[in-house]
Amino acid sequence: MTFPRAGQWRYVVVDGFTGNHSYPPVQIGARGAGAATVAGARADDDGGGIAFDRLGLTALAGLAAAGLVVVPARRRARGGDDRGPAAASG
Repeated sequence: MTFPRAGQWRYVVVDGFTGNHSYPPVQIGARGAGAATVAGARADDDGGGIAFDRLGLTALAGLAAAGLVVVPARRRARGGDDRGPAAASG
């Protein structure tokens, strides 16, 4: 991202998946002055919030993985045939 001039800037990232993500203002220095810093925050500060979108996706992936293990195990325990009792011939 390139800012047209030095100063304080606000920005929003639209990721096209989970929506818009607003961030605190950043102070942009003159060209070659060094890295941008977030106004009022340390450089190593990640915001301190919980990323609920990532937490939700992780939980969903865990459930899907558990389903891939449990369903085949239940089928093997039942003898591998889910069609029910066989019809009597005679």
